[in-house]
Amino acid sequence: MRVIGGAFRGRRLFAPEGTATRPTAAKVREALFDILGERVRDSLFLDLYSGTGAVGIEALSRGAGRAVFVERAGRALAVLRRNLDALGLGPRSLVLPVPAEKALAVLAERGLQVYLAFADPPYAAAGRARVLEALGEAEAVWAPGALLAVEHSAAALPEPPPGFGPVRSYRYGDTGLSLFARPAAS
Repeated sequence: MRVIGGAFRGRRLFAPEGTATRPTAAKVREALFDILGERVRDSLFLDLYSGTGAVGIEALSRGAGRAVFVERAGRALAVLRRNLDALGLGPRSLVLPVPAEKALAVLAERGLQVYLAFADPPYAAAGRARVLEALGEAEAVWAPGALLAVEHSAAALPEPPPGFGPVRSYRYGDTGLSLFARPAAS
């Protein structure tokens, strides 16, 4: 697995052995960042269920000012930290080894507002709808006009989180990618 574009293009990323971590496919990462384009530059990027950190690292490589990585699984967390260290991205990163809902509370407590976010909860997670609901309810975390990208099974389109409207859904084989947006400031 490698970084696709930006300053770290071609750099190798480590991944844990086994199937417990499902890294976002290169074609999906490339499509996501083609869609996001220049919005990434200088943004605060939130990578929920980070796994190896590939998506957040891609955002940093393409000019995001800072990235927040949320990952609890011990093996994935160790690999995530290894990837950040190997690329010297520690100063531009915040790693939160807590559940997604707790991470949102931490961001709100710190007064951080996210402009771009990517969420890749486990496809079979019973709490997937609850996580999306929590994302919508964390109003203080979202900058006006924020975009949320959710990776999911192509067979199961997620509902927009509260306070977000649907933008568009894409399909890449068995993988779906849905974009949702917060209203811009009026």
